[in-house]
Amino acid sequence: MSDKISLITYLFFYFFIFYSIIGYGWFFSKFLNKKSQINLGYQGIYGLFFFALYSYFSHHFFPHGKFHNFIIISVGFFFYIYFFIYSLKKYLKSHLLLLIIVCFIFISSLLTKNADDFPYYHFGYTYYLTQYSSVFGIGVFNHGFRTPSSIFYIGSLFYLPIIKYYTFHFVAVFVLIISNYIFIKKIINFYKLVVYNFIFFYCLLCFSFINIVFYRIGEHGTDRSAQILVLILILELLAITNIKNYYLRNYYKIFLLIGLIVTFKAFYILYSIFIIYLLIYLYKKVSLKDLFIKNVHLYLCCLLIVLSLFATFQNTGCFLYPITYSCIGNLPWSIDKNEILLMSNWYELWSKGGAAPNFRVENPDFYIQGFNWVSNWAKIYAYPKVTNTALGIVSICLIIFITFATNSKKKKLTRIVKTTYLLVLLILLVWFVKHPALRYGGFCLLALMFFIPTSLQLEKYIQKNSFKKIVFIFSIVILVFMGRNINRINSEAKKYSYNFYIKPTYNVEESFFQVPLLIEDLISNLHNCRKNKVNCETALTPKVTFFYNKYVFYK
Repeated sequence: MSDKISLITYLFFYFFIFYSIIGYGWFFSKFLNKKSQINLGYQGIYGLFFFALYSYFSHHFFPHGKFHNFIIISVGFFFYIYFFIYSLKKYLKSHLLLLIIVCFIFISSLLTKNADDFPYYHFGYTYYLTQYSSVFGIGVFNHGFRTPSSIFYIGSLFYLPIIKYYTFHFVAVFVLIISNYIFIKKIINFYKLVVYNFIFFYCLLCFSFINIVFYRIGEHGTDRSAQILVLILILELLAITNIKNYYLRNYYKIFLLIGLIVTFKAFYILYSIFIIYLLIYLYKKVSLKDLFIKNVHLYLCCLLIVLSLFATFQNTGCFLYPITYSCIGNLPWSIDKNEILLMSNWYELWSKGGAAPNFRVENPDFYIQGFNWVSNWAKIYAYPKVTNTALGIVSICLIIFITFATNSKKKKLTRIVKTTYLLVLLILLVWFVKHPALRYGGFCLLALMFFIPTSLQLEKYIQKNSFKKIVFIFSIVILVFMGRNINRINSEAKKYSYNFYIKPTYNVEESFFQVPLLIEDLISNLHNCRKNKVNCETALTPKVTFFYNKYVFYK
């Protein structure tokens, strides 16, 4: 399938949707806290959170069609125009910095091929959200439809007239923009204050990492955006526990970050442990009234997670698929428990190097037990994938360390990092034992293992000529990001005859619509049978029925 969408049209919707997110973020943040300070990066977080919350809720009542979405996006864009005029004099430099980043990251949005899972279920699930209100049992169509993500729900609101479904990958692009702004803004603020603490170096390391390692948007899927947000989450936790009075005006943002992280990918439910850690840390610093009764951010975070769990339940009969004890097996649309166990073992087998498209170990059940898998995993997956990633992370640390290390040292400072670091280690351990694939959180966990101690070491040095050093690191990162993306686009031009001047959008094949079309056929058949008053039971599988104004698909 091919649609003639010009580069100008593509650019218009790119800016139109992104600034709508910022507009909603400004409105939503002011609605929750009138005294909140203006930070365009975190307004982006608020905007994404609002879109996720709204899309999960609204989809129970109506599909996210083009004109509904156009109204929603337009309102957000007008919010931004009002906010821009309102804050222009005081925050002009902030708006210019954001615009530069938006233009800089644009090149990453130009692609002709997305991740392998994109045609399998990312596209199909997001498109389904634009065509139907919520149904039960959609997980019977394929395995991918059993694991919904907030990325799909947010992306469904980007389905607009003219541009249609060619914006579904924008969520990952916008997360990259927002995270870049947050890290760069922190670096600039610390530089202005002449404060080169470990938070400053942590931001510099993260800024370098996300642009060098996560430069290819087509590979983001549903996991890399969450991993980028994890780096911001740890940044905020480190700042709250180490910068005096920082928590008084910033702790509430963490709940929104955790809500997005957990609902981007089910595996990241592990990061909800940081909610408990934060509440314990703040217990004696913030009044119980502010921490619990007035903490709307906490309740919104829990609400988003509950809506996400319910979406999984609607699809599979499980709240956390494929964890069997979270499943209710006697519902019409419930996935068979034997199949759930099979898929649970399959995910573990695949991530431990026991299976691939062209091979599978002889005894899968024995292979995944204990640490029987480690030697084979190390042979076919850890080397080169994990080792290459680790070498990349170490290289980033070494370059920044050599750049900023000096002969002069300052007095050692006491830092509160042990608990945060131990929790990261705990999640890393769970990751290694259960699903040791980089896409399941390995990138950010490996990065954090090196970034936190490197930042603490760099803090010990007295900085001179810091401006030149910062410009040097920024120049390297920008050159690498632009160079790798230009090389990628050239490769896609040769391999897929891609020309972004003529057609900047990715390719969409008829197979992408396989599940939505099957849903349409089944629903049409159901209505025809009822209209003609004939038996609707057929040999087709899955089957569909109508129950309390909701379609229910089952085997």
